[in-house]
Amino acid sequence: VTIIEPRANFSDQNVGCESAPISARPTTIPPDGTFSYKWYKGSNPAVWSTLEEITVTESDWYKVEITYTNGSSITYTDSVDVTISDSFTVDLGEDQTICSGTSTRLQSNVLGATYIWIFKGDTIPASTSYLDVTESGIYTLYAESANCYDRDEVEVLVVPSSESVFEADKTFICEGESIQFTNLTAAADGDSLASYHWSFGDGANSTDRNEIHQYLDSGVYTVQLSVTSKAGCTTSSQQTITVNPVPVPDFSVGVFCANQDIELTNLTIIEGSVPMTYSWEFGDTNPSDEANPQHSYAT
Repeated sequence: VTIIEPRANFSDQNVGCESAPISARPTTIPPDGTFSYKWYKGSNPAVWSTLEEITVTESDWYKVEITYTNGSSITYTDSVDVTISDSFTVDLGEDQTICSGTSTRLQSNVLGATYIWIFKGDTIPASTSYLDVTESGIYTLYAESANCYDRDEVEVLVVPSSESVFEADKTFICEGESIQFTNLTAAADGDSLASYHWSFGDGANSTDRNEIHQYLDSGVYTVQLSVTSKAGCTTSSQQTITVNPVPVPDFSVGVFCANQDIELTNLTIIEGSVPMTYSWEFGDTNPSDEANPQHSYAT
């Protein structure tokens, strides 16, 4: 005597990603006889399928009636609650370039999943949706949620900071003169320069790569160039500029006769204690570079 109990084995068949195959094949298969199946979906009384195995794409209760016939018939009814999850696509974003000494956060767009991070073939001990990284290389994330899986990878390049360099065509000028500042900064390999900021020490600023700047007032000014790269590296350099006041030339001449020395008094005005040089022209062929020269005219 063979006792037939056409029970379906629904273990591990109740969760799927986008779809799930559900089999009603009995756990005990007799050598003779036939099986027939009637599937019902949810509360709908209509027969949904008559196949042994169905593929479902919607979450719901699924009931099956299994009938074994071998002269007489026996029917067994079972049901399973199936959960179908939507698939997802993991996206870690674009490859990144960062500055040495800094970090960047890799963030999964899929939340509430189980995560495995891989770097250089090793599993990173992190189970969160994000990872803060400081090394160059390719980072891979595997995410799993409700039997749905996906992965993505992103490459991070760590570059050294560039050295800010510039030159001035003059470092000593007079009031009202201009200086040409030339930016000589070069980006590190794998990086590019993104922005510039000049500070000329007199309250003026510029964001141009190169600059011509005029100084209106005398003084000593510190010029600073700050450069920021695409990777976020920022570097600065400085130079000192001296702007001298413009002298106001003036002099007085005493009363004199021909063939007598003329007493010339230099009345030039200059702000501060700035070294001065002089050049006198008397209208004849005897110039002078003294501060207060004497000169005589033959006629």
